[in-house]
Amino acid sequence: YSPTVKAQILQTLSTILSCGHDATSLYFLLSNNHINGLILSFLPLRQFTSAALEELVPAYTTFLKSLSTLLESAPHLFELLCEKDDRDRACSDSVSAAKFPL
Repeated sequence: YSPTVKAQILQTLSTILSCGHDATSLYFLLSNNHINGLILSFLPLRQFTSAALEELVPAYTTFLKSLSTLLESAPHLFELLCEKDDRDRACSDSVSAAKFPL
């Protein structure tokens, strides 16, 4: 997809995250590692040209800000963005188990 399409997807998801206050919809959005996959698909940033970065970085930054604001107001949702370690503890209980790219 072109950088314009990717930027629009990020802007749309940012809007959904910032307006979504229903627990069911937030659970659906954050479960199954789709958000992690999206975040990791943009890393490393050197895979993009300068022109693409001019379009993508503002949208990517806004998306990450919306996600962090959501997690700040509802920290219990952070576990949906993490994987559990061998001992089946949530990543919020174990720093070594966190797989969140930030």
